[in-house]
Amino acid sequence: MSKIKGIDMKPRRVWFGISILGKKMTAMLEPYLGLQRMTDRGRFLLDLYKDAPYKALLYAAVCLHILPEQGTQFGPAFRDFTKGATLTSGVPGLYGAILTDMRDFLKFRFRVTVLPDSLGISNEAILETLRTGRFPPDIQATDPEQVIRYAIQALDSLSRQQAGVIDIRGSIENLRDLLRRTAETVMEPWEKKTWNEVFANIKS
Repeated sequence: MSKIKGIDMKPRRVWFGISILGKKMTAMLEPYLGLQRMTDRGRFLLDLYKDAPYKALLYAAVCLHILPEQGTQFGPAFRDFTKGATLTSGVPGLYGAILTDMRDFLKFRFRVTVLPDSLGISNEAILETLRTGRFPPDIQATDPEQVIRYAIQALDSLSRQQAGVIDIRGSIENLRDLLRRTAETVMEPWEKKTWNEVFANIKS
């Protein structure tokens, strides 16, 4: 695994509060995880910060799996509430709030101190790689640190898009598959079977 400045895979201890990142992501997963009380939701999210890194990527992939059907309930990103429109489409992005929450969760979970555009890839190029599923040469599923950096920028780019501007559903699915493949590189065989069942049982 390459060592990249600004990525830290170690568990992170956080306190549950109003501003903890990942709350929207947890809320969307809630019906599928059987989380019924606020304490259940809080404990799940806190554990996600402390669990093995691949679990954070897997739950992000699960979130992307259900996002096309459930993500609009969270509305546009805060920047679009304040500005009223995105530059590309003239209307707020469909999934802006949940995608930026996922982006910020990954940045905070892995203590990413580099900016999302630090890969040196433009927003337009990121969207093209997501559309085609042909990721940049450095973005290998076996290199979690590169994938995390790419995912952060990809989530940021997607959060600014409106349906019809790009194939947003296909792009989300391609990013989901990349995160899932990366997590599976460090799993035991029995874990893969368990997670296959998780994805199969969730209706997207």
